[in-house]
Amino acid sequence: MADEEDNKDVEVQRWFNGFWREDEQFFGSFHICVRVVFEDGISWIIRVPLPFRLLQRDAHTEREVAILQCLRERTAIPVPEIIAYGFGDTRHPALGPFIITTFIHAIPLTDWWKDQKSKETRLRSDVDEEVVKKVYRQAANIILELASLRFSAIGTLATTDDEHSTWSIKSLPWSITLHEAERNHGIQPQAADGPFDNVKDWLSYIFNHHEKIILEIPGPTQSQDLLNLRHFQDLAPRYISDSSCGDFRLHCDDFGAGNMLVDGDYNIVCLGDWEFTYAAPSEYQCSLASWLILSKPHTWSQEDYNRYSTQLDLFLPILEEEEEKRLGTTGLIEKPESRLSNVIKQGKLDGTFWFVQCARSGLFFDELWERFEKFDPINFPPQVET
Repeated sequence: MADEEDNKDVEVQRWFNGFWREDEQFFGSFHICVRVVFEDGISWIIRVPLPFRLLQRDAHTEREVAILQCLRERTAIPVPEIIAYGFGDTRHPALGPFIITTFIHAIPLTDWWKDQKSKETRLRSDVDEEVVKKVYRQAANIILELASLRFSAIGTLATTDDEHSTWSIKSLPWSITLHEAERNHGIQPQAADGPFDNVKDWLSYIFNHHEKIILEIPGPTQSQDLLNLRHFQDLAPRYISDSSCGDFRLHCDDFGAGNMLVDGDYNIVCLGDWEFTYAAPSEYQCSLASWLILSKPHTWSQEDYNRYSTQLDLFLPILEEEEEKRLGTTGLIEKPESRLSNVIKQGKLDGTFWFVQCARSGLFFDELWERFEKFDPINFPPQVET
């Protein structure tokens, strides 16, 4: 399989090499991208999902096109403009599905902010606070724009009418966990699953998928992981209620500083990589600030969690200020307890943050559950020695 995968990737790269120089190509986790520069100075990016890196490449491309079109039409979030796209039946069989977008002159925020001395992606300690606040204010408006979009089911967005710019939820929420579990471990979701009209059915699906991961990727703590999963299932009614049915929000699994492209003045000029985006329970919004220290929650130490708490204390007042500016505008809930700043704040206090992290990632469930137990004193109070 590895040789076949390498051959397919090389085939795509050779197709590109016939047209453009090597230094105009770059690879992402799932794509090869090529910058095309025209004589008048206009630049485009051709983005192609790599064989064996992405499953169902046509469906994947179709999902990403729908998300980008919806965000450009219905929000002020800076995303690239789609010039053209195509699927596997193009006249270039080695190329397969593709998306051509405008090229954005910018670099990922992580390139500026990450600690170069750390092996892991960590936030530097010497980033100027005024610069941090400037970026946080822009990020606050981006997540408020995301929160303004509401859908009637849990699932993946599809374009229903190009001419009139309408979208609907048509299929299973395609998350990074579902993709990587199938790609790396052969754990396939049932084709008929989704979309989900209520939270109860979605959570039931998540529990079953997490269980399959634990059983089919056995580890030394399998028995304990299954017990933890049952405990997780028992906690569900406390955190996610069916009262939110019909009011689901867009959630991007890959939202974070790595996909925020900034210019030299720290203006966020583009957000990329929306392929794992889907309508989810509104409680998922409590995780929208998990990127503040750059590292992923399943890797957090006590020091990381303390750092996250500090950065969150800096971010939330800014988010509240931006919410106040939007009061009365379409899409913003005016009830204080339902405002995004309060959802994020309360999610950290009552454990919803960690519950959502566990729900989102079955592949890191054991690491996340360990941190749920460690950092949530409400559900897991410290043991008092007698």
